[in-house]
Amino acid sequence: MGRPGRQGAGDQHESGLGRAQRRHRPAQPVGERAECRDRRPVHHRRGQLGPRRPHRPGARYGDRRADGRRGRLPGRHRRLLQSRTSPRRRRAQARDHRARRGRTGGTLPLLLGGRGYYVTLSGTSMATPHVAGAAALLASKHPDWTGAQLKDALISTAAPTDAISTDDGGNGRVDAAAATRSTVFATGTADAGMHSLGGEPGETVVKPVEWTNTGDEPVTVDLAVDAPGAPAGLFALSAPQLTVPAHGSASATMTTYLDKAPAAHRYTGRITASVSGKVETRTLIGVSTQEKPHHLRIELQDRSGNPIDGPVEFLRKGGGANAYSLAYSSGGVVDTIVPPGTYAAWAFGAVEGIHGKSSLGVALLTQPQIDVHGDIDVVLGGPSLRRTDAPTPRPSTTDTQGRIDYYRTFGGDENSGTSINVGAEYDSVWAQPTAKVSAGSMTYTVRWRKQQPLLALASGSQSFDDLWLQPGSAKLPEGRGSLSTVFAGYGTKADYAGLDAAGKAAVVRYNGDDEQITAAKDAGVKLLLLVNDGYGRLREPVSRTTLTVVGLSRSEGEKLISRIENAVDGSVALDTVSHPVTTYLYDLVHSWQDRIPTDQTYAPKPSQLATVEVGFRNDPTHEVQEYRYDVQPYLPYRYGVTSTSNTGTHRTDYVSTDKSVPWMEEVYEVSKVPETWQNSDRVTYPAGRTTEVTWFGPIQRPRVNGSIELPHRTGDHLVAYVPGWGDSGENHVGTFGYGPNTQTTELYQGGKLLATTGGGWIEADVRPAKASYRLVTDTARTGTYPYSTRTHTEWAFASAATANADEVRQLPLVQLDYRIPTAQDGSAERDTELLVTPAHLPGDPSGALRTNTIELSYDDGATWKRATQSNSAKGALVRLHAPATARFLTLRVHASDSRGDTVTQTITRAVGID
Repeated sequence: MGRPGRQGAGDQHESGLGRAQRRHRPAQPVGERAECRDRRPVHHRRGQLGPRRPHRPGARYGDRRADGRRGRLPGRHRRLLQSRTSPRRRRAQARDHRARRGRTGGTLPLLLGGRGYYVTLSGTSMATPHVAGAAALLASKHPDWTGAQLKDALISTAAPTDAISTDDGGNGRVDAAAATRSTVFATGTADAGMHSLGGEPGETVVKPVEWTNTGDEPVTVDLAVDAPGAPAGLFALSAPQLTVPAHGSASATMTTYLDKAPAAHRYTGRITASVSGKVETRTLIGVSTQEKPHHLRIELQDRSGNPIDGPVEFLRKGGGANAYSLAYSSGGVVDTIVPPGTYAAWAFGAVEGIHGKSSLGVALLTQPQIDVHGDIDVVLGGPSLRRTDAPTPRPSTTDTQGRIDYYRTFGGDENSGTSINVGAEYDSVWAQPTAKVSAGSMTYTVRWRKQQPLLALASGSQSFDDLWLQPGSAKLPEGRGSLSTVFAGYGTKADYAGLDAAGKAAVVRYNGDDEQITAAKDAGVKLLLLVNDGYGRLREPVSRTTLTVVGLSRSEGEKLISRIENAVDGSVALDTVSHPVTTYLYDLVHSWQDRIPTDQTYAPKPSQLATVEVGFRNDPTHEVQEYRYDVQPYLPYRYGVTSTSNTGTHRTDYVSTDKSVPWMEEVYEVSKVPETWQNSDRVTYPAGRTTEVTWFGPIQRPRVNGSIELPHRTGDHLVAYVPGWGDSGENHVGTFGYGPNTQTTELYQGGKLLATTGGGWIEADVRPAKASYRLVTDTARTGTYPYSTRTHTEWAFASAATANADEVRQLPLVQLDYRIPTAQDGSAERDTELLVTPAHLPGDPSGALRTNTIELSYDDGATWKRATQSNSAKGALVRLHAPATARFLTLRVHASDSRGDTVTQTITRAVGID
């Protein structure tokens, strides 16, 4: 029975609106790779916007539709979390609520505990009926009482909750038995109100307090003030005792001396009335000298000005650890009570996209700087929303694999942000233009991956650039074509009866039934077009099939159906352009700082992009998953989702080149099980230049880089992780390689073995004094992969404990990279050149590096020959002179730095010889 409680600091939340917030560090989400190396105190939320497939308004699962079919649960519908918000009344700190209002919205700060969908959301589901029932019982006993009398009776007889403050618990827990049995009741509250500047000398507030006796005998009550923490003399009663006549009432006054209350404080307490030593009633009292709060009313609107619901995030300047808060709208409105100050507010919402009424776009709704000096109404979104776009020089898909970041800071710990993945159903990104912030900073970032279209369709004036080639379906052969296109209803077998669909494209209304694909195949359909029955683009995986299956948005699809139905012969021509193998894509990212302009177009010229020629040396029958992550300075992790690559052996990537935003690349090859997993370190690509990158090729060997936890020492404890299968001779970490394979790692101090382990991870306690160590790892593979069948790597280094036992010091392990031209099958020419480059790990102390020796063997290491090397800034270059009988090249390389750290690496069958 009291005011809405304040919640403690929340924790964070990788798809839908309504994600909870937590203070980092983030957990790695399922289906994503996340890196958290930065430990700055930053709030950030991650998620993917929803709903994925919005349901038809009013439809329930099992409802009959107009066509007689049952409504079905939408594919991956993400319902928006909603809650009613109920602002605090502008009163003093004592509350007279008979039922506690919910904590799901309202006063700032509001922070939710938990993560993801599992968060603390306490409400009034039980409190309201409990109080209503108690009021009904009391009203039945006193049918002549007014609502105010019933209210006072319930409050003044409530059971105390000593463990809960009056701010959080009001006057306690409603006690139906006490209220109905008692004959003495009191005024429920007697607060002195809010006085932001305190009081003048001698200024007081006087409130009457009345006691009512419904019994047949007079009652004498002893009065007292219980206000822990209040200054002496702040609250005073006019009498210590009253006699309340039978069936009558008596009054006293409560005087609050405002000059006793310092500014920027609030005090609460109770007046107790006791009979024979037993407390019979409690009356809430309070006074506040804090700043007078104001209504901050937020209205969320879509592009047409219609209300939309979802979570709204707030950041308050000067709020310290409680600067961040979150509330949920109801009817598109969040009404909060906040102290005067500067705030930022933002939300994400689904709005109409660029392909008609049924299309979906993602919108950032924000006002990054709201100065609150009185009640204020703020609109987030609305008709001012503008599209954020990145047109490309070459044709590319509508926005796919996108991400939106919004980051706001007022300095120090007062920072927060949200990142969302843009789901497949969205065709566009939108944002609300803003003025430049004058307090703190703001960053709005959009990440795009735009690929060469696998399939492009056009018919008449229609161009279906929002189509999705459904996962699991076949692809049309490379090239252009034209198909006659017919309409086949809902794609059932009966719909094809009497319809000439063989060798044609068939358009059907999607219903999620696999029969649609089976019936189309049986009818000889060459291309099946599924018209979405919900909102947004249609991307629903299908059982693997030899039929090409495409999803169309409802607006575009229904327009095509109408054209077919109005055609004289019941068909229209559909032009096709198929590229079953992706030969190029664009990885783009751009940030707008401190303001969001009206024109949000990012259109770099070709000369402003880097060209990355990417080679893939994997088995072409295996699937490749890959992604290029942008590493943002405000994010303590890399954020994105790997996806299936439709690339063959080569792809040209056009990449943004902001030097402050490096990339990290990840690829893995999968057959029935993962075959190999590779990660690059942070890398930047120069604008206007071409860089070559190869994956899955030789030379594979143990390699460490910044994509994993670097080898280090803390106090007397040493830890190292040395994955054994870094590929292509490049700065790649291979966390596992083509199997079956084994790896053994050992740590020595001098000649003494300290630890051994199966795999690449090792740790041991070591002596504090400076000593020499050797880290040794051996790998072997016995499968069908022909290269790097065995490797042996030894790192030698010195290490000592630091003065600060908690200091983490990196181990100086010199790494080796190799560059040798090879064919797709991993073989090199007999007289080709080999470049060996030693490198320090990121963060290592500087020291001159040199390749001491390079030894070559063409008989798996039975005999060795030291190669003549030419040294340059790029490394040591040698030329092969392989005999005619050689089939493989085996390497042994020794390198060192000027501090005395060394590495010796032997790779058996590093490459083939052709």
